[in-house]
Amino acid sequence: MGWNPPSRGQRRKRKIWKWLAVAALLLVATGLALHARQRWGLVSLQGGALTVTVKGTLVDTGFLHRPSPKQYVVNGSAPAPLRFTSWSPGKLGVGTNDAHNPVYHGLFYVTTQMFPANSYVQVVVYPMTVSTGARQSAETVVAVQTGSTGRTGLINYLVVSELSFNGHKPRFLVGYAHGYIADAATASYAYHRAARLVAADVPYTVTIQTNGTTTARYWLDNQLVFASANLKLAIQPPFQVYLEVQADNMRYEAFFKHFAVFSGSTVRLFHLPPGATVSFTASTAHLHATASAGGVALLQMPTPTLQATGTLAVRAPSGASWAWTGQTLSGGEVVRFDAIPLALRWMALVPRVTLPPIHWPRLHLPWSRLP
Repeated sequence: MGWNPPSRGQRRKRKIWKWLAVAALLLVATGLALHARQRWGLVSLQGGALTVTVKGTLVDTGFLHRPSPKQYVVNGSAPAPLRFTSWSPGKLGVGTNDAHNPVYHGLFYVTTQMFPANSYVQVVVYPMTVSTGARQSAETVVAVQTGSTGRTGLINYLVVSELSFNGHKPRFLVGYAHGYIADAATASYAYHRAARLVAADVPYTVTIQTNGTTTARYWLDNQLVFASANLKLAIQPPFQVYLEVQADNMRYEAFFKHFAVFSGSTVRLFHLPPGATVSFTASTAHLHATASAGGVALLQMPTPTLQATGTLAVRAPSGASWAWTGQTLSGGEVVRFDAIPLALRWMALVPRVTLPPIHWPRLHLPWSRLP
């Protein structure tokens, strides 16, 4: 009894079934890929990506380039013969030469950019090195002032100044000035001896944050020197930042090393797997958060650091995990997380599209007519 090979019709049937099976598998795979593409938002073949959708850093300059008139306006009460400025990469100087003039004069760089309420203003300042004598005063000023001065004449502002007068050692003044240009008054919140707060030979950092109405917080380096939420302020936002020098009866120049403004202190990550744990580890920050049911996690940056570079790690409840080294986060940022399980990385090749519902036609195959 011999072997009977399949007939031509049987071979054609087998080929049709084979191609139908392949087509069905491809259709199912494509559907799964499109579903995963829509759900996980695949963006790369590395299994994940971070996209900053809202920047938290509003300005960040180390004065490596000469300040532009588009960025700062130079002005003040010091007349032209008594004012001077200087610049070298990384160092901005603002000065007045009142050596033979008993009138208190000032000169400042003021930002043309306006900043919203609750912003964090940070300025790195070189410490005062001059010594004052009798009837001499010198002052380095960082101020956050209402941006409406040109329209209203009000110069309401928060101020941190390093001040020396009549031969006294430098002190820090934190306070609030209010009133019109000709008769503004300063309310002092605190005086601090400079030697107790900052080293005499290294730059120090001033950080100021306010909503313009009730709250004000001041830091010198990492130390909170004054904070209140029950003030009566009238600093109408948006704000401008002043880098200023004041002096009388002497020549004095103040130097500024760095200037940055952050819109907040919280980093918001979204599009995370619900319940995922998020950690950020840097030399100045060790942060942890858990994503909500909506996939949102909030990392609270430490104040007044507000910016750090480190490792950001995400771990989903399923056990899938992702990590980014050398990641910089800034207070106020909003970051979108896009990732997929490692086993589904190949699906990143599938375009991200939204398909309409598919209504499959009913197939009528003429099986009986095949020869």
